[in-house]
Amino acid sequence: MPRTASTRRPVRAVLALTVVAASLVGLGHASAAPTAAVTYTITGVSPAYVEAGTTEAFGVTISGKGFTRKTRVQFGTCAQGTSVAPSTLTATKLVVQPPSCAAGPVDLSITGDGVVPSAATTLAGKFGFLAQPVVAALAPATAAVAPATGPWSGGTEAVVTVQAPVPAKAPVQVWLTSAGVTKPVSGKVDAGNARRISFKVPPGVPGGQPEIQVSVFGILSEAVTGQFTYVSTVKASPAVFVRDTAAPTVKVDGAGFLQTPLTVRICGVVAAPVTGKPATDTSVVVTAPSWAAVAAAGVHPTAGGVCTVQVTAGGRTSAVTAGSTFTYAAY
Repeated sequence: MPRTASTRRPVRAVLALTVVAASLVGLGHASAAPTAAVTYTITGVSPAYVEAGTTEAFGVTISGKGFTRKTRVQFGTCAQGTSVAPSTLTATKLVVQPPSCAAGPVDLSITGDGVVPSAATTLAGKFGFLAQPVVAALAPATAAVAPATGPWSGGTEAVVTVQAPVPAKAPVQVWLTSAGVTKPVSGKVDAGNARRISFKVPPGVPGGQPEIQVSVFGILSEAVTGQFTYVSTVKASPAVFVRDTAAPTVKVDGAGFLQTPLTVRICGVVAAPVTGKPATDTSVVVTAPSWAAVAAAGVHPTAGGVCTVQVTAGGRTSAVTAGSTFTYAAY
């Protein structure tokens, strides 16, 4: 027997009630689901120092967990206690521009909606503001050259002193600028005196006095001049004077010899320039002093001896190196 309209309506009603009931059950479960708690932490910062007292310090990168668009960073109590919004952000890393603060360490902390202050949200003792380095003095650490001078070929072990102690294990560079060219070299903080930074002087220009700067954590000091002078290194040829032979003509090679007055000393005795052999910037020709003259200077006339060769040009004297020698031989 065919179904009538009256027999189909109850079926639709039952189906409708079933769908509604299922929907209500689903809604009940959705509303009862717990909200996952976000854990906020701060675990690291780089760099560990920025320049104090400036709004142009390097941005710092802070790592952690749970960062959101509402996360802010508090730099201790400086900047009137205000917090700073990050410029870039992910859930685990943010970059923030530090405020202008006085030199010294500060605690970093994250703030914002849902952040409960705790040890996990604070990074203590790992960040600070560093005053701009100030170069106080420069002195070679070796007695092979005169104070505050070194050969233009470089290699002098030197020490630069700054006014304030440098943090232990800080990345340090010493910048030497000569003739418009800057040569940064690595420096090492003295373990016994944090104001002293040792470094190896790079090559320069004979007679040049480079500008010197110190970089600590990328913070660059003002430039100072007159603290170090590059001097010429010389080499004599021939380098031997045999007794009972004529005094040899000696060619001395180096650099910066066109400055006046020019004097060549062998064993401390002034050598006579050779007539007709004018000095160039890189060489000068002289006659070696007599045996009697060098004996009077302390070289024994029978045993012979090895002594130094130095050139003084424009008031600056060449550095003594392994090649700056002349031998008076007794054979």
